Amino acid sequence: MERPTFQKTIKYIQSHAREAAAAGILLPAVVLAACKGGQGQGVETTPTQPANSPVATETIVPTATVEPTPTAILTEAPIAEPTPEQTQFVPKKLSEAQFVETSYDAFLKSVNDAYRIHPDAEEVHFTDSEEKITRDKWINNNLTVIKEGDASNPKYPASIEGDRFRASYNLVNFLIFIYKETGYPDFYQASVDVANYYLTE
Repeated sequence: MERPTFQKTIKYIQSHAREAAAAGILLPAVVLAACKGGQGQGVETTPTQPANSPVATETIVPTATVEPTPTAILTEAPIAEPTPEQTQFVPKKLSEAQFVETSYDAFLKSVNDAYRIHPDAEEVHFTDSEEKITRDKWINNNLTVIKEGDASNPKYPASIEGDRFRASYNLVNFLIFIYKETGYPDFYQASVDVANYYLTE
């Protein structure tokens, strides 16, 4: 029997393709054993879609994109720091001080230390004027009178005791006034030392 050639097989498939399609028969793509040069071998077939049959289509439904829900981040509310209350300055009274025997050198050092630590104290002025209570004009002259009396007094030296009292009184008032205006405790201590020196003498 004559072995069919590859060309004859193709022509055969093409001549019967229309008839097979009209009858709804699926035509396999046949690879004949004869084309491979063997007889009685199995035939491998690959299913194909009939000619002129509608192509199956798949409707793709778009998937809705789900936006991630933002996660709320819990933060602790800042704790307000309590505002420190400003305490009102209440000056001490001279009468609250205790008497301690004090020498001239001791109270003079107290006065000098107060001005050395707080040089801005010389900016303090009298309540009823703009004149400053400077050390040279209002402090130093009283320091001299407290120790020696006022030599310019016509009644000197009989006036020494009165001069010393007046100078001590003035100096204590100046120093305690500066303390009340500035709040510097060194001037309070200086005024106490001046008073104690006068009482000691």
